[in-house]
Amino acid sequence: MLQKTMVPLFLKPAKRKLDKTGDLVSAKRVKKAKTLEKDKTEYLLPERNLASCKNLEPSDNDHFLYCGECNKEFEGDCPVHGPYNLIQDKEVPEEDPFRADHTLPDDLEIKTSKLFGAGLGVFSKVGLESRIMFGPYRGDTISYNHKSGYCWQIYKEGKASHCVDAQNKATSNWMRYVNCAMTEADQNLVAFQYKGGIYYCTFKPVSPEEELLVYYGDEYAREVGINRDKNLLFRPKYVNEEGSDILKNVMEQQLENAILQKKKNIENTDEKEYNGVMWNNTRKNSSNLKTYMRIHAGERLYKCEVCGYACSQSGKLKTHMRIHTGEKPYKCEVCGFECNQSYSLKTHMRIHTGEKPYKCEVCGYACSERRNLKTHMRIHTGEKPYKCEVCGFECSQSCSLKTHMRIHTGEKPYKCEVCGYESNRSYSLKTHMRIHTGEKPYKCKVCGYESNRSYSLKTHIRIHTGEKLYKCVVCGYECNQSSHLKTHMRIHTGERLYKCEVCGYACKLSGHLKTHMKIHTGEKLFKCEVCGYACIESCTLKRHMRIHTGEKPYKCEVCGYACSQSGYLKTHMKIHTGERLYECGVCGYTCKLSGDLKTHMRIHTGEKPYKCDVCGYTCNQISNLKRHMRIHKGERKYKCELCVYEFNQSTHLKRHMRIHSETAVQV
Repeated sequence: MLQKTMVPLFLKPAKRKLDKTGDLVSAKRVKKAKTLEKDKTEYLLPERNLASCKNLEPSDNDHFLYCGECNKEFEGDCPVHGPYNLIQDKEVPEEDPFRADHTLPDDLEIKTSKLFGAGLGVFSKVGLESRIMFGPYRGDTISYNHKSGYCWQIYKEGKASHCVDAQNKATSNWMRYVNCAMTEADQNLVAFQYKGGIYYCTFKPVSPEEELLVYYGDEYAREVGINRDKNLLFRPKYVNEEGSDILKNVMEQQLENAILQKKKNIENTDEKEYNGVMWNNTRKNSSNLKTYMRIHAGERLYKCEVCGYACSQSGKLKTHMRIHTGEKPYKCEVCGFECNQSYSLKTHMRIHTGEKPYKCEVCGYACSERRNLKTHMRIHTGEKPYKCEVCGFECSQSCSLKTHMRIHTGEKPYKCEVCGYESNRSYSLKTHMRIHTGEKPYKCKVCGYESNRSYSLKTHIRIHTGEKLYKCVVCGYECNQSSHLKTHMRIHTGERLYKCEVCGYACKLSGHLKTHMKIHTGEKLFKCEVCGYACIESCTLKRHMRIHTGEKPYKCEVCGYACSQSGYLKTHMKIHTGERLYECGVCGYTCKLSGDLKTHMRIHTGEKPYKCDVCGYTCNQISNLKRHMRIHKGERKYKCELCVYEFNQSTHLKRHMRIHSETAVQV
């Protein structure tokens, strides 16, 4: 909320004295209430309304305050209406190069002015009451400089003393952005000098989103031909350094307003004066006056017979017709560019000259076209005038909205002529085409990695920097890509988006599902060149090859046991730890592997999923079925080394060996 300090205020914009030292009010923010002595002396003034206060002759003392409600001047607060509210600037470091922007109070905002050609302006986020005071106006103390558009004249003992120039953002405050109203009716601030400083004050309520506006000083009013009362004492301030352009625009606007107001009084005399401009009743000037009158009357005599476009001037219609005829009389001598309007060629030439006359006062961005600057300013103001009626999406450019709408319409105007790929954005197609051309314009300077997308290179660079921007709030896991974090979070949520339509298997990654589907298709792309073994995954083949190479990279540090797979070592370690995580809920049997518990549970359930296709024998373990099948195959793997007996089960051989051991004992 706005910080308010109760301060006595004089709304009379009269010429004022400086303080006793002859200097302006300190540049530091006012922190305490300014209350003059309690023994107030009352000075009665002639009866007048608030507007007439602007016409008072300048006083030689700028320590007296005037109350507009009771039309009296006091040395201190008004005893009836009390003090005024001072809205303090935000405190910022003195060395801040953008001090002017950062001093803005919380309930005010700087954004594009609604006044034509005015650049930035100050708007209220909330409703403001009358009798709210801002100031003082900060800036450099200089002698009178008519070239600066940020000056206020300071008076001392009734005479012009010096100026406060807010052209430098590092030494000024947010008040530099307050614009001048086009008419007195639009004014909601009054400017006045008090104790050597310039202050603004609301003299009527200000609505939310309304721009704060002061009115022109007397000298400026005379410059632009505005009929004003004689005793307004402060010079005008422009919002940017294009003062001459704005002055011209204001003069034209004021001229048009004056003509409109006096339209009913026009008479066919030899000479008439409108707003300080003499109109001779010659054919040329009469034509100009008639043209101006059509603008205000909304009259459009000239109409295009092709498309119905209407305008108030024949010249505009002539220019418009070039759209239909294709005529482009203006040509660039550098590159041959052609256009149908002279100002288009003038704008185009800035490409070759490098001229960028339009500059952002916030960040220094410069461009060659006014409309580009207007669009750019929305970055700082946050203005998003274009809104999607379907989903509420808002953006700052019409072209962005047009592109967005393709999401809803399904329109994909950009198509790849090689593979038929379609997209709704031109740059998406441009990026896609690199797949076919093999172009990889983005290259890593560290390792030479190349990619066809800028964001892929940006992500890759994090491998070298070790930067991990994305962190899991549950377990602290960190990664360098948002997609990796998104996938990781499924561990905690248990979400399994990818599901097999054949057997119902579900997994977290699309790659896992793709691999799983090979089980159903029977596809085995990875094959052992030694024994012909084929498998679905490359990692499985890599493990298999250790059978042939004898490689056993996983070793137990306790007993020296070595194996070819990490899973085997993990299982082995349970021998040393005695860990048995899996327990039967029926009989209390414990084991080291989940598979062993699953097999054990078939004892209680009676499930026998393994069946012999020859005789119908069933069992609860696949190892039992394998042993049984040796009966039908006549396979006898286990042979006694002492006699000719052979067996199809190791247990049978073991039992047979007892015969030899008992015989040996008897002998």
